Amino acid sequence: MKTKQSVVKVMPPQKDDESIAELMEKILLKIGEDPERQGLLRTPHRARKALRFLTSGYETDVHSIVNGIVFIVGSRAGFRAPVKRSENNNCQ
Repeated sequence: MKTKQSVVKVMPPQKDDESIAELMEKILLKIGEDPERQGLLRTPHRARKALRFLTSGYETDVHSIVNGIVFIVGSRAGFRAPVKRSENNNCQ
């Protein structure tokens, strides 16, 4: 079976006055931490990268991730087996 490589698209940065990293520095200050402390120097940038990755699914094509396999639920017969989506299959 031929499989397609799924691609995770990171959401583009928004054009605003404050970056996620700057806001994370403010959060660290609010909880009493020192953003300049050795163990926290890169935390704002790691948090920015993590948030972009965690929210990347909003723009990802679900069919590329599940490789065309969809589950049909909600039928009167109960759960139905997964079906392979293809051009010849009209299941949505």
